[in-house]
Parts: sequence; C-alpha cells; structure tokens
Amino acid sequence: MSGRAGRRGQDLLGKVFFYNIPLPKVQRLIKASVPKLKGQFPLSISLILRLILLAEKADDEADAKAKALSVLKHSLMAFNQPKKQEMLKLFFLFSVQFLVREGYINQEGKPQGFSGLATHLHYREPSNFVLISFLEKGLFHKLCERSLTNKGGKQFSETVMETLVLVLAHLFGRLRLPHSVVGLKGQFSQSKVILEELPPEFAAAAEEYNDVVDKIFGTFLLSTSKFADMEQEYRLPLSKICKYNVFNTALLS
Repeated sequence: MSGRAGRRGQDLLGKVFFYNIPLPKVQRLIKASVPKLKGQFPLSISLILRLILLAEKADDEADAKAKALSVLKHSLMAFNQPKKQEMLKLFFLFSVQFLVREGYINQEGKPQGFSGLATHLHYREPSNFVLISFLEKGLFHKLCERSLTNKGGKQFSETVMETLVLVLAHLFGRLRLPHSVVGLKGQFSQSKVILEELPPEFAAAAEEYNDVVDKIFGTFLLSTSKFADMEQEYRLPLSKICKYNVFNTALLS
C-alpha cells in the first residue's frame, strides 16, 4: 500500500494505491474508522523566532509569510478547538513580547543579535536563551581571558576547560536522577554522575535571567487577563453554579 496524503490546508483529498492486496482486506481498510490524530506541536518561543527568520530571509516574502501562518493556523493541537486557538494567539503575543524585550527582534519584528544562534539551538530551549544571556554578559570571555593571561596567552588551563564543560553540561546535558541516587554523591570515582554547582557568577546570571522572564510573563498575564471569562472560571463543573458574582461583591464590600 502506498499513497500521498493531502497537504493540510491545501488539498481536500489524498490518494492511496493498493497493490497485490486481497479485495476483502481493501474493503475492510476503506470501511474502517479513521484513527484519532494526536499532534505533538512543538509550540515554543524558538519556533516563533524561526518562523520570523523564515519570513524575513526568504526570497519570496509573501510565500514565506503564508507558510509561517499556516504552521500556526493549522496545528493539530488546536484543530477544531477554538479555545486552544485563542491560547495559541496569546502565546504568540507573549513570545513576540519576550523576543523584543530580550533583543532578538526589533520593534519592526526583524531578527537581530543572536537570533540565529537561538534558532540553531531551538531543540534545547530554554537553555539556548540562557547560553546567549551568558554570552551577552561576557562571562565566557572573562573566564577564558583570565586563563590566557595566566598562561601567557597560549592555552587555556585545565581548570578553565573543566569549568566550561561544567557550564555546558548544566545547560545541555543535565538529566534528573532519582532521589535515591543523590545519596551516592561522591562515590563515583571514574565519572561525574552528579554535576557540581554552577560557578557563582554563572549561577547569579541564571537567576537574574529567570527573574527577567518572570517579570515579562507577569506583564503578559496582566495585559491578557481582561480576555478571561471570569464567570466560566468560577462556575462549578457539576452544578453549574457561578460563584463569580458572590466573589466580586465580597471584594467590592
């Protein structure tokens, strides 16, 4: 059996060819119920930035914009689900706000700065944005500069190399271990099963980055809270009794 599925958003029909398959089996396949599709739409800030880059750098700007919008409008995650479609729109607004505040796109929506590096490491979000924050603060430069000064500008010291590997391991190679393994810390002599803490300057920069993201997201929540259906939020699921008016009256009093 071979065929070509219809292109989502473009084709109404697809084609399937049966070769050397008994007719009764073909009839069963045709009459069988269609399995429910479940999409794993990787909606993320990095994806939004990749779509912006696609639209900006493509030779055919109109075609690139149409393809980028198609990805957002025809996602399986929000297929025939109006509420999730609204959530996608709100998340898109938050992503754009984040990208502007962090300097990945300008006020006109054009990519700038480290946008290319962020999209290249899109599969490691949010570590890609944390790495760029380290680069912008010059932490790697300061670490390597001290080593070159101490060694006469010829090579990095072993301590610096180990620190670089430690930082990159925290960003891109860290995995959660069962709590029972934590008690074995210090017993692995041949390898670093449990990572050491980040160097103080990197840990402080990561904490600062988290605070910035929290503030951006908080501002976004405040700006979008007016779209919330408060009566629906306060409506009990079984009795359908709405407590919103009672709660609102209590606040006013």
